[in-house]
Formats: sequence, structure tokens, C-alpha cells
Amino acid sequence: MTLTRHVLTMRTLVGALLLGLLVGAPVGIAQDDGEDGPDLSSDEIVEQLESVKDQVQRIGELYPEAVAEEGAEVLDQDAFDEALQLAEQARAAFGQQENTELFEAIQNRSPVVAESLKARVSQLVTAILEQRPVDAIDELIGKLVPDLNRAVIVAQSEVFPGDERQLKTEAAIREATQAVIELVNQAVAAYEQGNVERAAGLANDAFFEFESNGLGPDSVLIDEQLENEVEGDISAFGPGASDDPGLEQLIRQEVPLERVRAQREAILDGLRKIEELLIVTLPESRLGDVNGDGNLTITDALFIAQGSLGLREVDPAVADANCDGRITITDALFVAQASLDLRDLPEACPSS
Repeated sequence: MTLTRHVLTMRTLVGALLLGLLVGAPVGIAQDDGEDGPDLSSDEIVEQLESVKDQVQRIGELYPEAVAEEGAEVLDQDAFDEALQLAEQARAAFGQQENTELFEAIQNRSPVVAESLKARVSQLVTAILEQRPVDAIDELIGKLVPDLNRAVIVAQSEVFPGDERQLKTEAAIREATQAVIELVNQAVAAYEQGNVERAAGLANDAFFEFESNGLGPDSVLIDEQLENEVEGDISAFGPGASDDPGLEQLIRQEVPLERVRAQREAILDGLRKIEELLIVTLPESRLGDVNGDGNLTITDALFIAQGSLGLREVDPAVADANCDGRITITDALFVAQASLDLRDLPEACPSS
């Protein structure tokens, strides 16, 4: 590209940024939807993950028989060889050198869980080869099994891209969850004090907070069955509501306190499951990708430009493209340049 074309390109970018600032949203800009994920079905992913989990749990049974408690000494070679073979099979499921179809299917849903799984199974193989103490192997297995369970949840869920989500960061998800939890707790506390109307009103507030703040099924569908269940547990409506009342209805019926408290625990358990699911399915973020779609585009630059003027909320950790601790029009220009391969951006700002 000649110098003249560089100048023209940058003028075009600046003009697009200014237009975006004026209209308050990107207009007429095509975005890359990305490639389709692997063809493994959810059932196939779950089946393979359950197989790996069985292998890992079998290792937990074999290793104490195979190696001395403090490690370094093999007591049963056959048990040791079987444990090592199972660990290597688990690692092969995700790929040692080249990612497998299973790994890519999980990564398409949750990069965080996929990378963690791959790292943990590799660590397990290394630990067995080095004949580490039994406690060390148990600790690795204790971290790996929950990751496998998370991957199963992710595989069974319908995961939406980041730009379709209302809650785009872990902090935002935790804040939204806590807002509902606080209202539920306040409702139960008011009921304990005998203030039925206030308690019912707070339960109703919790319902609408859940519906509107990015957790509920009306905001973004991640696990429809779970989200509808929590929704109904807070405030039931529609056919069958009288047979399965929510917290608000139980309060209005003035049921025994223990039943209201049990309902609260069911709601809090469901909210925590939704919180974890939303967090583990967050798209992997990179510097400049403020809309979370996995690509650097002029749309990201427009959003950052709007953010620099207080017209839009953007995540500072992603929007600060020049890593100077501020969100300015310079960050927007950097991302605009990167979207046209005129500049390279790091994946993230260096840790301070």
C-alpha cells in the first residue's frame, strides 16, 4: 500500500469513527460472523467427556495402589502402567500436539474450560511419569473432574456469542447475580419479621431484576430449562403456577417459614449455577474486541470512540488499546488500524 493510500484509508477510518459518534451506533458495517464450530453434537461431546471422567476417576483408584504414599517408589507396576495409560488416553482426547475435534468443540463453547482441561490432563500425565506423591495426584484429579463437569454443562447448553449478551464480563455477571440474591434475602428477612406485603414486593422485585439484568431467559438464553426453573422459583405464572408456586406466591399464602427458607435455598442454588454457566461460556476476550465477537473490526473502534466520550460503557481492560490506562480516541484509531492489518495489537496489556 502506498503512502497516499495509507492516508486515504486513515481519513476514511476517522470519518467512519466520527459518523459512528454522531449516530451513536455503527451503521452499514459488515461484520465477519466467524466460522462454524465442529460438527460434534452435544450428546457426542458429553459421551466423550464422561468417558474421560471415568478414566480420570479410575486413575484415582489405581495410583494409591501403584505408588508409595510419598511417591518416587512404584509398588505395583501393573497398576502404575494402567494409571499412566489412562492418563495418556485422557490427554489424547484433547490433543497433545494438535487439537482434537473434542477440544475444538468445547473451545467453541468455552475457551476457558477447553484450555484448562487440556492443561490439567497434561499436568496429570507428567505427575504420574514423575511418580509424585499420592496427595499431589489426588489434588490434580480434584481440579480436573470439576472442569470436566463444567464442560458437560457447557456442551448441553445453547451458547450465545458475546455480542448478543447483556453481561459481557465476569464482574458484570457476578454483580447481576448478587443483585438478585440480595433482593431474595431481603424478601425472606421481611417475611421472618412478619411483613408479608413488603416481603412479597421484594420477591416481585427480585423476579423483575432477574428478568431484566442479563441472567434470565428474556435476556439471553444459555440453559433454557435452568433459567425458566429459577424464574418460576422466584415468581410463578402461567399454567401450573398454582401447583408449583414461587417465592412470591408462597409469601402471599403465608406458608410456614421453613418452606420459604427452603425456596430461597433452591433459588440461590439455581442462581449460582447460572452464574457459573455464564462465566465459563464467556467468549475469550482480546485487546480491542469490545463487542466480544472474536474479531477486531471498525465496529470495535466505533464503540471505543463512543466510550472515550462517555456515550457507551466499554470494558477498560479490553478498550485500552495503547495500554496507557485511559480510554481515548487514540485507542479507537489503534483498533481501526488493527482491523485493516495496519497495526499489530497484543492479546492483552502487560501486567503492571
